[in-house]
Amino acid sequence: MLLLENIYFIQGLGILCFLCGLSGYLSKSDVHLKFFLGMAGFILALHLLLLGAYAGAGAAAIASIRAFLTIKHWAKPLAPLFFLSYAPLLLSVETIVDCLPIAAGLGGTYAMFFLSGLKMRLFLFAGTALWLIYNALQLSIGGTMLEILFLSANALTIYRMKKEKV
Repeated sequence: MLLLENIYFIQGLGILCFLCGLSGYLSKSDVHLKFFLGMAGFILALHLLLLGAYAGAGAAAIASIRAFLTIKHWAKPLAPLFFLSYAPLLLSVETIVDCLPIAAGLGGTYAMFFLSGLKMRLFLFAGTALWLIYNALQLSIGGTMLEILFLSANALTIYRMKKEKV
């Protein structure tokens, strides 16, 4: 656990991440979703790094960069690089729990590069469930709150999109 004496600052970062992610998941716009997930991923990476959760921090950093790049359609040829970028994270795996953010990241990479709208959000929903378990086991208050609300906000947006047939 890195910098545990600054736990309020570290947990504050988790809550800031939570607010960024919430903004994205409540939007029906794919661009807004990706932008705010990029912001949330960057902050979450720092938060988890400071908690000493290195596999999660690495996966969040990759997800952040991926989210920003997938706003532009020209980034699609970069997808294989993002899939491969998760491989080095396997070196930081200490328990099976450390595989959860890596699996979520791989699914999120597929969703961000190859899906859109409702299908993308359904894939991200599954990844969010994996992140929820990971953050709860890492004792990340902000991260756990973030994922619970991401699941709720994403479910609400999925419902709204299905109802409006977006």
